[in-house]
Amino acid sequence: MAGNRDSALAALRVRDFRLYWFGMTLSRLGTAMQVMAIAWHIYLLTREPLSLGLIGLVQVGPVMAFSLLGGAWADAMSRRRLILVTQGALLVLSATLAAITFNGVATAWMLYVIIFLQAIASSAGGGAQAAIVPSLVPRELIPNAIAIKNLSWSVAGIAGPALGGLFIAHLGLQSVYLCDAVSFLAVVAAVLAARANLDTVETLAGNSVRASLAAIRDGFAFMRGNPVLLNLIMLDFVAVIFGEARTLLPVFAKDILMVGPEGLGLLAGAPAVGAAIGAGLLTFLRPPRWPGRVILLSILVYGLCTVVFGASHWFWLSWVALLGGGVADTISMTQRQVIPQIIATEAMRGRVSGINLFFANTGNQLGEFEAGAVAHWLGARASVVCGGLVCVLLALGVSWRGRTMWDFTIESVPEAAPVTP
Repeated sequence: MAGNRDSALAALRVRDFRLYWFGMTLSRLGTAMQVMAIAWHIYLLTREPLSLGLIGLVQVGPVMAFSLLGGAWADAMSRRRLILVTQGALLVLSATLAAITFNGVATAWMLYVIIFLQAIASSAGGGAQAAIVPSLVPRELIPNAIAIKNLSWSVAGIAGPALGGLFIAHLGLQSVYLCDAVSFLAVVAAVLAARANLDTVETLAGNSVRASLAAIRDGFAFMRGNPVLLNLIMLDFVAVIFGEARTLLPVFAKDILMVGPEGLGLLAGAPAVGAAIGAGLLTFLRPPRWPGRVILLSILVYGLCTVVFGASHWFWLSWVALLGGGVADTISMTQRQVIPQIIATEAMRGRVSGINLFFANTGNQLGEFEAGAVAHWLGARASVVCGGLVCVLLALGVSWRGRTMWDFTIESVPEAAPVTP
């Protein structure tokens, strides 16, 4: 048993990854608090489900542009510097949220502007954050490192919404925004302390917009040459557009289940509880031999859990359905993160990460708008149930037709030179 624990936590024995893991966990805790709080804040100001969908809509443009540019920049400049700049920008924006809320001048349009700017900063740095993990651990520990990262993020996601609900109820919304601002300092400190070479990557032919666009084209060409990566993008993009239920949690908490901000915190934390279970399973168990099959089955289960949540009239059944969806989503997500990092070369890793973030995050934001718009016209329950059914049909359809995903194994990917921690 001790040997299994040692193996499961092997990546944490690498100093740089351990520091980065700790910093990102604290940052994730603050972000989970803030995401829940800002949705609650906007709903209190507008009392309109469509306003929650607009949270996703205002992020689509920045996500589409800066996920791709950020991926190219991560292959053209210091990944360390890119992370520091973007994390610093996020810190300032969260502090601004705290200030305008504390002074009672916050309006819905102000919140949307800050969400827009946050999307720029997080998307610009996302490719670098994903790309540095293989620089922090040897190749054979990449699946373990990603599973541990997702496990810690899940634990933070459990505590974040619950703490956020308590903070809102007892200390006000501004306290949540301030905690989020402070949490970014942990990432900054971890990246500054890293001994791994995060500065020297392949330099593209200049840093002009033309060079960045050419680099992005090369990234898409690389993706087109890998059918498994194309399948991953399609699955992720469609599933997150139609399977997004969390956007409507304030509606369910206030108007359907009638449990208030404390209940909203519990509902928002349920997927993270499930995510912790799913990430824990992947951390302590041997990596799956057929990760494509695991992804397809996980999307099927996620869709079924989403249907149950949308149809439920009882708080605890809703909570369990969200938990089950969190288990399935994290198992699928972890495999979708591992496969590109294994397939991509070091010179292409930032762009591959950026393209994945482009489709995943664009799908998330479009999914938030889709959920809010359908809820506006048909009601929140119908929006969630229909989205879950789309995920079920997607998983069944790709399983029936997509042999590339079904037959993929990690062993079939040629091994690159390992990274020295």
